[in-house]
Amino acid sequence: GEYTVAATWTPFANRATDAPFTAYNGVGGPVLGSIDVNQQQAPNDFSSFGGNWKNLMTVLVTEGTLVVELTNEADGYVIADAIRVAPANPSPADPIVIDGDFSDWASVPTYTDPADDQHDTDHTQAGDTPAHVNHPDVDLLSYKVTHDAENFYFYFEATGEIGRTQVEDLANGLRAGRYYVIVTIDVDSDDATGYPLYEGGYYTGTTDTEGYDMNAEIEFYNGQFNTGHYLQHGARNALELQQAFADQSNGQYLWNGPETQGPFMPGFVNVLPGSYDFYTQWSYHENNPATSADDQITFVQDKGPVVSGNVTYAFSPDNHMIEMKVPFKGFLKDADGNPIIQIGQFVDLSFSLEASGELGNDVSAQNPNGIWGSDTGEPINHYYLRPVS
Repeated sequence: GEYTVAATWTPFANRATDAPFTAYNGVGGPVLGSIDVNQQQAPNDFSSFGGNWKNLMTVLVTEGTLVVELTNEADGYVIADAIRVAPANPSPADPIVIDGDFSDWASVPTYTDPADDQHDTDHTQAGDTPAHVNHPDVDLLSYKVTHDAENFYFYFEATGEIGRTQVEDLANGLRAGRYYVIVTIDVDSDDATGYPLYEGGYYTGTTDTEGYDMNAEIEFYNGQFNTGHYLQHGARNALELQQAFADQSNGQYLWNGPETQGPFMPGFVNVLPGSYDFYTQWSYHENNPATSADDQITFVQDKGPVVSGNVTYAFSPDNHMIEMKVPFKGFLKDADGNPIIQIGQFVDLSFSLEASGELGNDVSAQNPNGIWGSDTGEPINHYYLRPVS
């Protein structure tokens, strides 16, 4: 079967920056994978058994015993306090169906987030400590991910009601509310591309949250669904953003035109350094599920107008849970025609819930619209999109 190999160690200045780990299929057997790691830095991919770990590799063991070797052929001292071997991303026992029946998620691994740790969205610097906000609807409790050959499946659970928004009533001074279900993705395992999560006010408790390139999102607005869409943070200024729109629309996007434009034949995505404030945002249309030849994208904006796409979702009866399906093809391809998301790659995933404050518990006569709230779980690092039947 397929197994993920992880290691933990105590970092120190005299440790090797290229400690070589190799996995074998049995003693003296064929090499399954190898990696050099910097042991002057602390492992930080995930926490388990009271320690922090780094995912080294995912390997396929066909027979015999999995052997993991660390040698001293390095530029400093090497150490392995422990090695962890675990089955790689087990598939759910049943296929996920987006129908509001969450029993098919039972066998998917659960990641948890502390209760009542939602916070404001006004902090955007590394190391900031955002202020607590009393907004149970965005209090993320647990989250899950799985996939099949063509789609991501995401699951969120919250203390309050996911997607609940205030309906605009100007006569009574009520503004339209906004709610976002967000999965932010590092698609290339490169911290130099994309943007750091804290720029968007997303704080996980982990400092290593840089390099996030793309989002899959659902927005609810004014009491109803607005859009299911994709985003890319691959621009740092207006000129780079203009180029991104041109690339992704085959040159059809009208710069300085309306924010909602299309549909266009999909172009390509360049995964580049970016920032939170400069992004493209689109819905993907599968006009004929049997072929991609006539697929289209429409660039969309927050707060409408409503544009339907291929991202689908369903709530639990009490709205405390949401499940969503996000097709890989909606992330588009690169300039060489390679899918941005495809089976066989590793991705980092960050789960967030965010909403305006009208239905939170910080509403007062002095602050009738409350306070924006957000909650982000610890990233799922090195999620392996393993082949599935």
